[in-house]
Amino acid sequence: MNFVDKLGNFVKKYLSLLVLIGAAISYINPNIFIGVVPYFNYILGFIMFGMGMTLTKEDFVLILKKPKDVILGLLIQMVTMSVGAFIVVKILGLQGDVAVGLILLGACPGGTTSNVMSFIAKADVALSVTYTSIFTFIAPVVTPALIYLFAGTYVQVDGLGMFISISQVVLIPIILGVIANTLFAKAAAKCVRVLPSVSGLAMVVLVAGIVAANASKLNASVLIVALAVIIHNVWGYLCGYFGGKAVGFKERKRRTLSIETGMKNATLATVLAAAHFAPEAAIAPAIAGIWHAFSVSVLANYWGNKEITDEDDEEISQEAK
Repeated sequence: MNFVDKLGNFVKKYLSLLVLIGAAISYINPNIFIGVVPYFNYILGFIMFGMGMTLTKEDFVLILKKPKDVILGLLIQMVTMSVGAFIVVKILGLQGDVAVGLILLGACPGGTTSNVMSFIAKADVALSVTYTSIFTFIAPVVTPALIYLFAGTYVQVDGLGMFISISQVVLIPIILGVIANTLFAKAAAKCVRVLPSVSGLAMVVLVAGIVAANASKLNASVLIVALAVIIHNVWGYLCGYFGGKAVGFKERKRRTLSIETGMKNATLATVLAAAHFAPEAAIAPAIAGIWHAFSVSVLANYWGNKEITDEDDEEISQEAK
């Protein structure tokens, strides 16, 4: 298993670079990855199943132990990213399904690698896992509702259809993963060691497939969409960090909330865009799949090399007792 561990560490360390390389190759020659497009749902479902296998009851008990931290953090994520997407759409003049793509992105849960990035950033990993898992579990209801609220003026939103789609590719695989982890704990523990590398590589393939499917649209005319994605992403990092500060979070929790808020599940957004809207709706999530992986790795590495203050060291000591 040493090779597996080394491969997992390599993928974790260089994930953003691997994503950029895969995206560049796919843009130059879409035919290499275009074949994975019909399997988006299955690949995403596999990643979600793997996520479910890593979850334990402790990941959900936190909402009972610290409901204020969890509820406030989730509200900050949902409100700031949905409102932020709507504002960016208005300011930059995005129209129709292109606008819906950014709003859809803002309504999705945090990215599947946010927990790893929180670890690298010396953030609160347990809280990160709780945010990701809880938001993902309620996504079948919350995501369609947010899209209807903020994008209903642009296109017709099939709330029930989106509920079914998210349940199929996210909720059910996670539940099956949790069941597998509960019933076959020893086997699951061995599989979990492989999951970081497999899930990371699956994400690279997914992003490459997203680029391949939208290669003809990714030209100079979508620079404005790329700008919108970047602004929206940075807005999320800032709102998460300073929103956490405003509600009394210490440094580690601010970092966690910043990452969870700014980094969205672009793969899920792409799958939903392809299933329920015109192809143009997938442009913003496709760009986000590349940009988010890059920006969050930069942010996590920056924080990972920055010391926690004495005040926050005191918080860590208290939580350890």
